[in-house]
Amino acid sequence: MSYAELRGWLVDFVAATLEVAPSEVDTNATWDDLGIDSASILVLLSNLDDDTGLAVRPVQVLDHPTVEALAAHLGAAAA
Repeated sequence: MSYAELRGWLVDFVAATLEVAPSEVDTNATWDDLGIDSASILVLLSNLDDDTGLAVRPVQVLDHPTVEALAAHLGAAAA
């Protein structure tokens, strides 16, 4: 998946989790600032694997603590 596809997927996940419109998701805010807790991160990882086939480890999410950073990291790894 490309950076743009991953970014869109992550924005949609956060929006659905927080029950807000995707346009309300600040892609530069940290997971914590967005209200994404550790349980939500585990769901994110499971759904990401199911939807995209990407097996992402929790440490990758912690090392890339925003939608933008994680999308860029995963997009570069997939390229």
